[in-house]
Amino acid sequence: RPDLARRVAAEGHEVGVHGFRHERLTELGPAGIRRETAVARRELKRVVGVKPHWFRPPFGAQSLRTFVATRLQGMDVAVWAVSVRDAFTTEGIEIGAGSGRGLMFRVGGLDMPLSPGGILLLHDAPAPEDPADAAARKIALVGRILDEVHGVGGRVVTVTELLRHGAADWRSWRSPGY
Repeated sequence: RPDLARRVAAEGHEVGVHGFRHERLTELGPAGIRRETAVARRELKRVVGVKPHWFRPPFGAQSLRTFVATRLQGMDVAVWAVSVRDAFTTEGIEIGAGSGRGLMFRVGGLDMPLSPGGILLLHDAPAPEDPADAAARKIALVGRILDEVHGVGGRVVTVTELLRHGAADWRSWRSPGY
């Protein structure tokens, strides 16, 4: 969706690479990893006019081989601290103040704290497992999250800005099994 990508970048959001075909990179050899990331990076640069710096591995699946391959292309890897699993459904996600200025997410009975500087994983597509998960529910979820962030005195920033202030909850590794 090139028009959407251009709009996102034009509105000041940071655009990063996620892979070209959303393959689990840990199942590819070195050439496949380079292809997936290089093609995605080249296409995104062509569309938005900016060479992406950040890479988030599909499914959070990462190995030393995938980490090194993306670093050799000049990208840094950023993954999330908390996923509310909204790729499956937005139903039943509870959000509230956590300790300090953090948030607490409760999904399926599991408490997940998001500390200041943490990265939250959210998806823009409807959840295939939940046919009622329309765009309006995703937008409402984002609105609730933003209200809670502001309610604890927090703010939402780009990954680059987060790291510039040294406040990131930096987690480079995720299990290959998401």
